[in-house]
Amino acid sequence: MAKMVASRRNAVFTLLALGVAPLVAEAQPLTAKQGPREMDSSGGRFTMARFIILWSKPKDVEAFDRHYREVHIPLSKKMPGLRRYTLSRNATAVRGGELYYQIAELDWDDMASLRHALFESVEGRATGADMAVLTELSTGVQSMIYELEDV
Repeated sequence: MAKMVASRRNAVFTLLALGVAPLVAEAQPLTAKQGPREMDSSGGRFTMARFIILWSKPKDVEAFDRHYREVHIPLSKKMPGLRRYTLSRNATAVRGGELYYQIAELDWDDMASLRHALFESVEGRATGADMAVLTELSTGVQSMIYELEDV
């Protein structure tokens, strides 16, 4: 695979050096669906849907981390349409507010895909059931879903 990519790249460079290929590709208009993310109808901004989970410090950090990494993440990654799963730690308050032990963010192409994955799919229901274990190990959890917009 790497040889194929390198040979294609070399072929493009050769064509450019010979002046056979155009140096600048002509811009193409954006379509209603560009790549994996939907564009909104108000001006071509890309939107996504996000599920965010804010975890307070666990009662037993080691048990929480182990279960989260070994059980919960593998379950979550099986949900249909999941585009991205990130974890954040060591949050620092900029202006007051409660600090969280861990913040999980899961992204889907749109709200319909997110809702289907979380609430209707077998994988989403299994992941939701596993939340009971993590909630028992934590001192608190908050979650929400919302749409993102590139501005």
